[in-house]
Amino acid sequence: PTITMLAPTYANLWFHFYPIGNTPAVSLTQGLPPEKKADILLLACGDPRNILFTAHCDGPRPMDITCCDVESTIIARNITLFALILDDADGQKSGDNWNIFYHLFLDQACNDRLLDQVKKLHALATSLKTWRAGEYGKLIRFCDKETLARVARAWAFYISAAADKQLWMKQTFQNAVNARKRQVGEAQFTYTGLRSATPTGMLAGLDLNNLHQHFWKHGSLHLDVKIRSQATFANPLFASPDPALQDIVTTAQAEFSDWSNTFRRRAQHDLTLRFFCGDAVLFCHTLQHRRVTGSATTAFYYRSRHDTMEPLVLVEDDYKIDGTAPVSFNVIDTSNLLDHSRGLNLLVATSPLLDGDASSSLYTETIVRREAKSDQEHLDNLVGGHLATTSLLLGLFPIEYWTNTASSSVGDEQLADAIGDGHSTTEPEKTNIHSRITWKRPPLGPGARLDPLHMDEGELAALLYQVYVDMFPLERLETFVANLTLGSHQDIPLPSYSRLGFLALVSLVKRRVVTGWDSAMDRLLSHIESKSDLVLGHHYLQELYLYMHLLGLHSVDTFKNFPGFRAMTGSGPTSGSGLAGWQDMPSSICITLKVPRSALEPMTKPPFHHIGTPFVQAVMRSSPRHPLPWENYYAAVQLGFGKLSTNGSRFTNSFAVTIKEDLQGWHGDSPLHVSFRVPSWTLLHEPQTTRVSFAIQHPPTVLEMDSCLFNTTIGDLNNVYITRELPNLTDTIVIPGFTTDTFTPQGQINSGMTTSTTAHTNPQTARITSLTVRTNLIARDLRTSLTNGATVQTTPLSPYVFKVTIGKAPLTFTFPLPVLANTIQTRIARKTGYIELAATIIPNAAAAPSATFTAPLFPPPTTTNTNTNPNTTNPTTTTPTNNPICWTTPYTTLSPSSHPRISTTNPSTTLSFLHMHSIQMLSAREFRLRRNPSAAPPAELARVALKESLHALLLQSSGLESLRGDAGQTRGRGGGGGGGGGGRRGERVFVLRDKTAAATATAGDVLVFVGDMRLDLARRADGYGRGGGDGGWGGDAVVEGGAPRVGGALSWWDGVWRAPVSVEMGEEVVCGCGKGVFPEGWGADLPMWGMFEKHCVRAAISPLFPSALAEDVIPRIQDIASAPGDEHLEEEEEGRNNGVSGCRNCGEEKSKNGEDLKSCAKCLKVKYCGRACQRADWKRHKKECTPKK
Repeated sequence: PTITMLAPTYANLWFHFYPIGNTPAVSLTQGLPPEKKADILLLACGDPRNILFTAHCDGPRPMDITCCDVESTIIARNITLFALILDDADGQKSGDNWNIFYHLFLDQACNDRLLDQVKKLHALATSLKTWRAGEYGKLIRFCDKETLARVARAWAFYISAAADKQLWMKQTFQNAVNARKRQVGEAQFTYTGLRSATPTGMLAGLDLNNLHQHFWKHGSLHLDVKIRSQATFANPLFASPDPALQDIVTTAQAEFSDWSNTFRRRAQHDLTLRFFCGDAVLFCHTLQHRRVTGSATTAFYYRSRHDTMEPLVLVEDDYKIDGTAPVSFNVIDTSNLLDHSRGLNLLVATSPLLDGDASSSLYTETIVRREAKSDQEHLDNLVGGHLATTSLLLGLFPIEYWTNTASSSVGDEQLADAIGDGHSTTEPEKTNIHSRITWKRPPLGPGARLDPLHMDEGELAALLYQVYVDMFPLERLETFVANLTLGSHQDIPLPSYSRLGFLALVSLVKRRVVTGWDSAMDRLLSHIESKSDLVLGHHYLQELYLYMHLLGLHSVDTFKNFPGFRAMTGSGPTSGSGLAGWQDMPSSICITLKVPRSALEPMTKPPFHHIGTPFVQAVMRSSPRHPLPWENYYAAVQLGFGKLSTNGSRFTNSFAVTIKEDLQGWHGDSPLHVSFRVPSWTLLHEPQTTRVSFAIQHPPTVLEMDSCLFNTTIGDLNNVYITRELPNLTDTIVIPGFTTDTFTPQGQINSGMTTSTTAHTNPQTARITSLTVRTNLIARDLRTSLTNGATVQTTPLSPYVFKVTIGKAPLTFTFPLPVLANTIQTRIARKTGYIELAATIIPNAAAAPSATFTAPLFPPPTTTNTNTNPNTTNPTTTTPTNNPICWTTPYTTLSPSSHPRISTTNPSTTLSFLHMHSIQMLSAREFRLRRNPSAAPPAELARVALKESLHALLLQSSGLESLRGDAGQTRGRGGGGGGGGGGRRGERVFVLRDKTAAATATAGDVLVFVGDMRLDLARRADGYGRGGGDGGWGGDAVVEGGAPRVGGALSWWDGVWRAPVSVEMGEEVVCGCGKGVFPEGWGADLPMWGMFEKHCVRAAISPLFPSALAEDVIPRIQDIASAPGDEHLEEEEEGRNNGVSGCRNCGEEKSKNGEDLKSCAKCLKVKYCGRACQRADWKRHKKECTPKK
């Protein structure tokens, strides 16, 4: 896990080694258009599955991948595998590579090959110069010297372990096996592998579990006893036969071989791999600083938080001004770091590194669900507060959450979890949730940059205070007392944030929000100092003041003029030689405390699993003789073992401490050094007798030991060192945040206007609940038209884009978050020439299902105005500057070599999984609506209809259902359209089965769309039609998968810029950019194919799954059992309210006068903040409102 100075520090007594990941391989470029160069940042990169899979699936493009992992042996393993693949020129050793990377025990041949490879790598790793000159230097780069040194030490260990430590490794492996048995038991069903087997996970579940048990019993996946018996060498890379299982292993090995072969080919051309060993968050802040300054190679951080004093300094050659290493990225993947470090630390570090292109993506993954009553609460916990508020401040937009659409299903895993644990999914706090979240920049306006966010300083201060309180829930009085009563340290929640972590967010907010900053900070501190929400909060105030000053956020009086403060308080400088005599003392100084090994015995002597993960801090307190006792805590501490040396004279600015690291860490015999920064004035009252301690953050009753591990005075010159800067560093940490070019400059004119966005909070909750977008008209013709009384009309185009027409001139208003269309207020200032749209944010994804997106989301195209006259505007001079981007459906390469082949000879057997997989497109709520369509408005029914259409399409094209007849029409329900026989609003799909591949077919060869398709084609095409309400069938859609891009543009998009091209009768529906683009020989045996090939477009059609972050993705087991037919919707459990905790209409938690919400008098299930909201929601609610029994 990533634990940094920006998060609480812990004693790294033990750790989990993750040589192999537990989530499926993903294509890292799935959201990136094929013509773009891929600059990728992998945090907690783990094993190389994502790199190999991406190289295999992606089309040709330059790709630069920067990999970060805190564990040097992970990086050493990965580079070893890459080298093995590269040296296997003819691909004949893929099976050996598989064994070396995945098996605990090796035979003689594999052991010898591994040893030879590692010796070769180690010989090249003597310096950065020798590495770059070697055969792997062009492909594999190191971000800093220390990473190379640590990886070289890992390779040296492999060499010695393979030869001299066989007995020790075998015993270590056996201990790991025994520990696993104690933890999970012999009969525990493991369903982790289901994720990688999707969509056939449920069918493969038993076999995967058997293979899992087999691996932990034998240390390999060899099922042949004879072969397995030859594997007698313990693999240093890891410090009776069943034919069905063997098929799975063989398939996996074949896939690994394919990936390896593709990687070897790509490595020769357009691939670069960079590696950094250290803390992910600190690495990101260092890259931020390099991006902002253009040249700095350090931001004065250590490379990791808990075990080293080694500074993080990037390699100058790659990161200089004209260096080749990227410092902004269009793909950032963070693995499941959210499960370890919570979200704010991670998102604050990564958001500024995401470039501004609409296709750029930041991916986070979560597996563990902490205690939460709902999906919404789970998400809020991850980001340290209210999701919509936090994401808006960070300049991020969680795609799957707001669109309630995911490209892959987690239904198999959640169903297995529910069955395996013997409970239903109505108990989310007991289940895991594996969800991948895509974060992008919010929908951008015409400037193609983030618009600065305007806020009232009082509202901003209240908002930040609420974030502050939410970040430190363990310090609340009720939580603190409750924790004292828990009997086991394993039941105690761990702290997630430090004050410095909170201020890292505030640093981003300062650059993001336009407000009266000094006033906002004064009010924020007033809230923190005067309110008693956090019982321990006052102990951290000095640390908060300190880093507010150092980060340039705000300075309290003790920092504004420290020399004057010293003179006023009579605290020096004196003529003596001690602390009080320090001339030119800075306003903050650093303390390094040397803690002897004996003081650590309360943590090191007991078994590690009895101690857990103790979080530590430094404590400064007055001496017992001080008339006004005080005590301050400092959570931002740095730990490191090693030998300490000094330079210069004590109590001067030149005095410095250097610590040479002891690589044995907690297992060596060097003292522990604890370094932290404090306000200087706090030491001057008692410059000799002020107490300094190294302590545990946990309550003493939890660990059954004194929370203070070591205690002395600052006058103890043998154990206390006071310096200007931290050991081995020359300056103070930097949190640069966003660069200036991230935002649209205030007052910038785009298309004859300037635009600003203002956020407003609810005074009771201090959460952002509404937005105002204001457009000031600069163009003379628009201002004249408005002044002359032109009609102004507002039309919603999507939940975040609205068209405002002044006479006949259309303007686009873009909100950074989805808003409720029925709350839109249009304000027109005809004399001063501006228009405002104000609206309420959708409180959460489940609050207004009818407002969710019924089709994949396309952000609006960014535009440039080629008219140089600011007094006029003309829509024809505003042209798109990028191709349309699909936010919810991944790009795919329709290449037979990139996709698995599935036998279609007997679809009822080989494709039976499609039944279960495709039905997972319906969420639990949609499952109920399907049985009771009258309970939902047309927009929700259209979404259900779309998914049912896709379900039928998949089953028909696979041969599992007949193309003709009324198999699909029996699913039709509600809406206004007809069935497949010719309803005017039905979908028209021309479906062909690919029989040219005999027993196999690739996914990309299953379907074609007729390009010259018109809406009178119903009599001439087989298809499936399903009504979805007026206009719902004509929503945004794109057929792009089969069309290779030429010159970086799609010709028809340039002039039309919409999909479908037209929804008018007799007009073309799809564009022509992919017409006639088919693999050579495709369709040769089809009658008359040559006549209509040029009119056809090949496409890959993806299922659309609900997001587990927005709602329950599988029906509750008791619902399925009690309602097998089409009965009416059962009464919801009281309080669930479809996941909405506030007002059913606007989402507010309180009424406008601060009173509690009032329930519907008839059903008592939904609540409203007042009569206005109840009346506004009645049209929807009356369909589901039933008297309470």
